[in-house]
Amino acid sequence: MRIPPTLVRAALTALVILIASAARADYVTVNVPPTSVTTQRGSTGAQPLAVLAQKDLTGTTTEPTRAQRYTPSIFGYQGTFTFALPEGLDVTAASGLALVSNFYGQPRGAQRWTFQVRDFAAGSWLTLGYNDGATYHTWQPLSFPLSGDFSRFVNAARELSVRYFTYSPVDWSDLDVLVFAVTSFVPDPPPPPPFPADASGLRSVFSGAFTNVPDQLDYVANVHDLVITSSGKSKIAAIHAANPDTTVYRYAKVAGASPSDPRWDQVLAAGLLWNGPSGNPVANTQFGWNWLDITTPEKRAAWVEILVANLREQLALGYDAVYLDNCGIIDPSLINEYPLDYSDTSYYAAIGDVLARVRAALPECRSSSTATPAASPRAGAGSSTWPAWTGSRSRPSA
Repeated sequence: MRIPPTLVRAALTALVILIASAARADYVTVNVPPTSVTTQRGSTGAQPLAVLAQKDLTGTTTEPTRAQRYTPSIFGYQGTFTFALPEGLDVTAASGLALVSNFYGQPRGAQRWTFQVRDFAAGSWLTLGYNDGATYHTWQPLSFPLSGDFSRFVNAARELSVRYFTYSPVDWSDLDVLVFAVTSFVPDPPPPPPFPADASGLRSVFSGAFTNVPDQLDYVANVHDLVITSSGKSKIAAIHAANPDTTVYRYAKVAGASPSDPRWDQVLAAGLLWNGPSGNPVANTQFGWNWLDITTPEKRAAWVEILVANLREQLALGYDAVYLDNCGIIDPSLINEYPLDYSDTSYYAAIGDVLARVRAALPECRSSSTATPAASPRAGAGSSTWPAWTGSRSRPSA
């Protein structure tokens, strides 16, 4: 079983230069999930290896869609997992390395499950541990720290290998996470160079709400180059009057909607709410809006028709452009539950199709910047942003 490399989220480039304070020196842990598994005895469940990237099950019940199952034959079970290291991650220089798992099955006394790591230097398997501490069909977190020279666990192809097995046919077991936790020390970055005397290329962005009073209008219009907001027609006109060169963007979601949106009834009528395994719509837990189901060409066409109508309406209010947000993979920390049919690969393809359809439907608009992927696995990732679309700068009067 193989899965493609984790797709990375799109990042906005060439639109804004972000100046941040230097981070403090610290220890940083990166979790590396398996990229393939080969079964030598018994059978490995059909669940994708992506379910092993993140621990999210506890208690006495298991969930087939969120864990992978290993079923012994009469001779037991054995599977070998391969972990491909992402580019730039140096295990040999790490300060800590551990195999982390979450086990569901029998206690060790009834059925022993063994975790081993390959020592490529010695050409042998090193036993890390067993399902110690496990009780009957209860999730048990396990962690096996490695010691010594970590380079012996990495082969020439920059891969680590783990063998998981039992000789007993008593029962199956589930794992909902199996990752190498690689801890490295990140030193203080060098101080940034001083600003050049000519900083004419520096751009700043105002994002958020403001009141229509002279001092705030002056700050928004004259201190910043770009403004991203959801303000009304009169505020847009006031910003343009204070500084005609300031570009005002209308914030919009590329595949999201909320009940307060003017075309919410059209979203419901088109059946665009994306339901999770519980039957409830998939929602952003921070702000309460819903991710939309754009998994089929028909649904993307229905959504683009609604989205384009909204964009045309916003441009007519006097906005110079529309800022399309949430074009990256869905952050697990900001979602109530994943749809059963969600995958990073298909979601990126769907977002790309939506953007292509928007471009085709709004030929008078152009992309104001380009998006370059930046590495980020699904686990722990934040929302991403794609380029805005610029339109006519002709503005109706307030």
